[in-house]
Amino acid sequence: MRILGLGNELRGDDALGILAARKIKQARPDLQVDTPGDTAGILNCLDQGAQLILIDCLQGAGALGSLHRIDLLKDGNQKLRSAMSSHGFDLPSLLELAGNLGATPASLVLFGLEGQDFTLGQGLSALLEENLEELCQGVIQEAQNA
Repeated sequence: MRILGLGNELRGDDALGILAARKIKQARPDLQVDTPGDTAGILNCLDQGAQLILIDCLQGAGALGSLHRIDLLKDGNQKLRSAMSSHGFDLPSLLELAGNLGATPASLVLFGLEGQDFTLGQGLSALLEENLEELCQGVIQEAQNA
């Protein structure tokens, strides 16, 4: 199981995935945790049979600060249609490309919090900061159950 934190540390709530990945790596050094940055960076981690957990800030998926767990291989395209990516390459397109390359992972789960402020130079909003621990615990539990 590999955990990938996505985002941009310089854009407010978009730093969520990277900050969560670091927190998880510190708490659980036995887990394989990376921060490829944007969605396109996931391509380097994809191969047939891989088990991946992605962490990212979501936009348009629910109430501010709400926690989401989306199984991208089962119902990801439907749920992600309402959620906007702040990255140059959206997850449904990534899944399609992975399939075309014969690199569809065995499991691909997205954990995220609904963000709001993606302003350059800002830190995480207070509500995301409050919910960060719950997000990290959910990711750790998912990794342990894999």
